[in-house]
Amino acid sequence: MAGRPVRKAKRARMERMFADPQFWEKIFDGYAEFGRLDQLAKEIDVPWRMLYNRIVSDPKLKEMYQQAKSAYAQMTVYEIDDIRKKLEMGQIDPASAKTVINAKQWVAEKYAPVDFGQQQNINMVVQDATQMHLNALQDRMKKTAINITPEPKKLDAEEL
Repeated sequence: MAGRPVRKAKRARMERMFADPQFWEKIFDGYAEFGRLDQLAKEIDVPWRMLYNRIVSDPKLKEMYQQAKSAYAQMTVYEIDDIRKKLEMGQIDPASAKTVINAKQWVAEKYAPVDFGQQQNINMVVQDATQMHLNALQDRMKKTAINITPEPKKLDAEEL
């Protein structure tokens, strides 16, 4: 029972932090700059898994996380360009520059696959032709419906 007050205090501290919108802005700003959520979690003394689960369970936080990932990928592309310039000036060994550029290129592809990767967006709409055909037939039947029900028989006074 000795550890329970400590755990409760930690959990209450995390809930207070998670409820603060400025906390999330700082987290995503740090992530956009450094690209390491686990290091950020360690610095603020929050379990990484708990932080990640909170991010992916909230749609607003998930959107902010995706934007931070995209910003980090863009920063990585700028770093690749800086390395290329240093390579052209002869300040960096070509073999090591190639290794660093390949690693940074991989990060950019994984963090923003639509912008920097080989992923293609294909917007495809699948329509069921059978259902479309049945709907067209039903519409046509409604327009050209012929009443084939017989008229009710009328009884004359003589027949009674």
